[in-house]
Amino acid sequence: MAKYAVHKISFFFNDENLNPLPEEAKGNVVMIFNNLDEARIEKMKQDIFSVQNLSGTNVNQFYRYQDNEDEVFSKLKEVFKTEFGLVINKEDFFDFPEKISESQAKKILDSLKLEFNCIIEYDDDEDPHDFEKYEDLLEF
Repeated sequence: MAKYAVHKISFFFNDENLNPLPEEAKGNVVMIFNNLDEARIEKMKQDIFSVQNLSGTNVNQFYRYQDNEDEVFSKLKEVFKTEFGLVINKEDFFDFPEKISESQAKKILDSLKLEFNCIIEYDDDEDPHDFEKYEDLLEF
């Protein structure tokens, strides 16, 4: 029977911004499930938790210099205005708000097209814990 592991996605800085490592890099294991639906629920909880913990962190590093930068900024501008009453400008650096609710975190994740966790399916003969050696990379 397959197992489904929720892994943290590790990020690295290049010269311009943060970039997630590809899925095959497999960050630290958060939880393991026998059911894909349960893994999806936990993944979303963990993604929301990660956004809520970014309070005071610069938002720009998660989308600047990406191919979809204009589209992402447009969505972020609307979310920051409607959800937080904040006006942001593309030329400025701006931080995640101090307090972020669960519904606000979901909107931020959607706007940024960002995930902080992934689900990887393992066969019975594989151990997800064999992929937990990324202490030197950033996880949120």
